[in-house]
Amino acid sequence: MWVPCKPTERGAVQVALQELDAQGLASKIQPPPITRADFGKVLARQKPTVSKADLEVHERFTEEFGEEG
Repeated sequence: MWVPCKPTERGAVQVALQELDAQGLASKIQPPPITRADFGKVLARQKPTVSKADLEVHERFTEEFGEEG
């Protein structure tokens, strides 16, 4: 089993994931658990995908034509 770790950990071996895949060992890689802190980091650097102007267009459309469902 291959587990990502810090290079200073005892028994650590530096190897690229692509190398393990090329050796047919991709299924032996155990991804690290995702923590709440990981989500916090992502949310801190995310930018909006919809502008305020886009939302206003949608709101005007909904006011004019309504919405169903």
